[in-house]
Amino acid sequence: MTDTITVTLSKPIMHDGKEITSLTFREATAGDACAADLVEGQFKKMLAIMSGMAGVPLPVLMNIPMREITRILTEVTPLMGE
Repeated sequence: MTDTITVTLSKPIMHDGKEITSLTFREATAGDACAADLVEGQFKKMLAIMSGMAGVPLPVLMNIPMREITRILTEVTPLMGE
């Protein structure tokens, strides 16, 4: 397994005046899971874990179209543990 996975977005998104064209995800940590406990809802918890893995604020992931999230999940699931 690789240490990181970089996913190129099909369309750039803007956050805090910066254009984001790709996200690099590292392996999920227990800390990512703990941070996810601070948000409500299962899907939002998963996004919170992914935001920790990518080192970006949760709103970045929340602005990505759902079809992209589905693709990203497929690519980064190996880094999320079992």
